[in-house]
Amino acid sequence: MADALIHRGPDGEGLFFWPPSSDERRPAPVSVGLGNRRLAVIDPSGGRQPVSNEDGTVTVVYNGEIYNYRELRSSLEAKGHRFRSWSDTEVIVHQYEEDGWRCVERFRGMFAFALWDAPKRTLLLARDRIGIKPLYYSVQGAQLVFASELWSLVRGLGRLPAIDPLALAQLFLVQYVPAPQTLFPQVFKLPAASVAIWRDGALDLQSYWSPRPPATGGEAPSTGVTRTEAELVEELRRRLDDAVSSHLVSDVPVGAFLSGGLDSSLIVESMQRLSGQPVRTFAVGFEGQPAGEAGISGEGELEYARQVSSSIGTVHRELVVTPHRFSDALPQVVAALDDPVLDPALIPTFLVSRMARRDVTVVLTGEGGDELFGGYQRYRLQRWAPLLAAVPRSLRSMMLGRIRSLRFRQGLEAFWADSAAASHLGWAASGPSAELRALCLDGAHYDQAVGVLIDRFERLRATDGSMAPIDQSDADGRVAAMLDLDLRTWLPDDLLVKVDRMAMAVSLEARVPYLDHPLVEWASALPSRYKVRGGVGKYLLKRAAAGRLPPSIVHRAKQGFSPPLGRWLCGPLGDEALERCMTTAANQLGFWDRKTVERWFGA
Repeated sequence: MADALIHRGPDGEGLFFWPPSSDERRPAPVSVGLGNRRLAVIDPSGGRQPVSNEDGTVTVVYNGEIYNYRELRSSLEAKGHRFRSWSDTEVIVHQYEEDGWRCVERFRGMFAFALWDAPKRTLLLARDRIGIKPLYYSVQGAQLVFASELWSLVRGLGRLPAIDPLALAQLFLVQYVPAPQTLFPQVFKLPAASVAIWRDGALDLQSYWSPRPPATGGEAPSTGVTRTEAELVEELRRRLDDAVSSHLVSDVPVGAFLSGGLDSSLIVESMQRLSGQPVRTFAVGFEGQPAGEAGISGEGELEYARQVSSSIGTVHRELVVTPHRFSDALPQVVAALDDPVLDPALIPTFLVSRMARRDVTVVLTGEGGDELFGGYQRYRLQRWAPLLAAVPRSLRSMMLGRIRSLRFRQGLEAFWADSAAASHLGWAASGPSAELRALCLDGAHYDQAVGVLIDRFERLRATDGSMAPIDQSDADGRVAAMLDLDLRTWLPDDLLVKVDRMAMAVSLEARVPYLDHPLVEWASALPSRYKVRGGVGKYLLKRAAAGRLPPSIVHRAKQGFSPPLGRWLCGPLGDEALERCMTTAANQLGFWDRKTVERWFGA
């Protein structure tokens, strides 16, 4: 199982067994095996794992970073705990001795860990608040098997489970399989902000955190005091700098992905100002992408990344992704993507990670900015909600039937959904419902998957008391519901999977300052009007960026990070893609309708 994770940790391996030895005639009632592959980032020479406490009764293996480990260490030493290393891993063991499983509430960072408490015969699994680091598990009778990735877990099971057709239908619907499910029955993701306690052959799951519900009126987040917009801008700047500063802790070189968009550009500007030295930045563009505002055909956002690099003074490297490079990288991406997401941005993320790994071991990225501050177009479109809500129900079906644009039709379906959960599914879906249903050979799987997803989204909304029916004319309420569900689903189950797997495939650690939990709590409590105002998304974030970034970066339209597949698929790449679709196991097993796929490709 550890061998299957060598890409996540090429710098060392550690194994732990309990009991250390046993009499075969009198086997131990409980046996435990822990394994770790280490990417050395903090205390490279002394931070080997597994790590135990002073008497060896508590042992941990761990993936991630605890950014406030120095403060926690000082407090623990004052209480008499003795440390053997300068690594953040050892803090987990001693904080557990103080607080039990609630130690996770003190950690600021991204983490997935397994901790064995020998005196209590208890195993603790824990995952960070947002779900930045992965953790999978499976209960097989009296046995618990867990791992950072599915292929490692499958080795522990000793067999490859059958694919669940319902999970596959969900994958085609929304590009990912929502937690806690996976493609395999009886194999689960530990949800974000959760711990699992294994004792006496039983598993108990506990949730320990959720973002606060949106504030109302003019109250500032976390204070209950009315604040001016200018004061909120300054507080956002301070909080973002604090998040970036905490994420710079490292004993190895740190760089950043720079797309030229607002989110990553603000991160890089803060890094440069806080570190006082040139930051190494990495960017990708796409051959055949329309010039648009960039003004340079074939490169897309690269010109914007160059503007940011030039204005700030970073050491910049870039790569243009061609259809040939895209196709060549696809098998490597699929091999690294054990928990699949159907996101074309996987390939450029892999390629920019591979380029960055030649110079650095850690990168900071801009994931989370859209979900926290309202960056997607679907949030801005909610300003039309009152107008569309006025369309009589009797006319809606007729209008949908006459619209040829798939995107427009999908958007109207989402607008006119009867609940926030159904609306979220409409926006998150890969396409209009009729097209997606036609893809599934068994339409019952599609219908069942729709029901499962809506039920999942409704239960997530219920956790923060927002189960009230959606008011189709309430644009601010709709935006707040969309942001909340995107933060709980799309972000951890798609975007963070993409970044984690593609970066770790080349032994690169990716950190996400926007998802520093104090910043997430503060931003989640902001009223929607500070995120989307009229047709402007990321309203407050753009105010915070003014004066720190060039105006062309602050006010440009969001372009996204996906290759121009529509153009590429009109050429040889389309023939290759159709051939792959028709020869994969999914087609051979009868999961999708061949005629629908051929129609989509114009074959």
